[in-house]
Amino acid sequence: MDNDPYKIQITSGLMSEFFPSIKGIRYILGDALHFVNHITSYMDVICVDLYTDEGYPYFLFQQNFWSLVQSTLQVNGKVIVNLFGLPEHLHPFSGKSPQLLVLRSMFAAGFKHIYSLPYRRNYTIIAYKDEREAPKPYYPKYELNEIDRLIFQLLSVRLSLADNINIISEPLEPVLGSRRELNLEMENRWPNFIQVLNTALVKCGFEKIQKHQLKELIMDPTRAIPITEWLITHKLPEASFIPNFVGALAFSNDLVHWYPRWLIDNGYYLFNYDKRWFVNVALWQFLSILANPLSHFGYLLPEAKTIVEIINKKHQF
Repeated sequence: MDNDPYKIQITSGLMSEFFPSIKGIRYILGDALHFVNHITSYMDVICVDLYTDEGYPYFLFQQNFWSLVQSTLQVNGKVIVNLFGLPEHLHPFSGKSPQLLVLRSMFAAGFKHIYSLPYRRNYTIIAYKDEREAPKPYYPKYELNEIDRLIFQLLSVRLSLADNINIISEPLEPVLGSRRELNLEMENRWPNFIQVLNTALVKCGFEKIQKHQLKELIMDPTRAIPITEWLITHKLPEASFIPNFVGALAFSNDLVHWYPRWLIDNGYYLFNYDKRWFVNVALWQFLSILANPLSHFGYLLPEAKTIVEIINKKHQF
């Protein structure tokens, strides 16, 4: 369902072209808030992705909306939410963050089992009406290309390592509903991030940097690797920065060639040291680079497949 006919047209076209065997999809042009008030049947899964170029609709911050969503779920139903906003290295679940306010509204509406999966500036939120569904291996029912099949095979491990979000009651900060407000908040948080990054650099024997030198740092494995490992060792959210930056650069065909080789050569060690970071941040960004048509790293696909196979064998469900 969408209130933009062009998006419905695009979605319908993509599904017809790439998944022609999936039948019975109903496309509805309309307003989600109006629709959720008039659902008469119970749903197994509801997906909510309501962020636009302008920002969040304010009803997404309201407990009433999420109470309506929950009331339409089956006993074992779940809601999957795409939350755009602050990236992990800027502490998105604190302070003036729209992601935090949405989660609080969901929690207040009765979703007690809420989990998150990071992806650059987005988080995938999975909230259960009752008990959490235990992750289990999934097998695609439809024909996928090789990289998509690899991503699919890793999904059950990724879900099992999702972060359990516990929302505490504290005074709410002002709502950041627009993209402009959100970008300003990002700017306000950069100094603290640079300070943490410089602490890691000094601890690893390097000189401090300024914000404009970040890309130079990313391109230099002699510094990027040890400071990332230092941040991982100290369980800091800032450890997500370099993998996410590397994944974002691939969209401009600005490739960081040391990163894939580092993950492949050290995957066994990194997975055993910090499973959550390796699967849900580092490896996930690596697979996104392989899937990116601008990256030209397809020759690494066999080695990526080996890593995913090892992880699936080591990770018991």
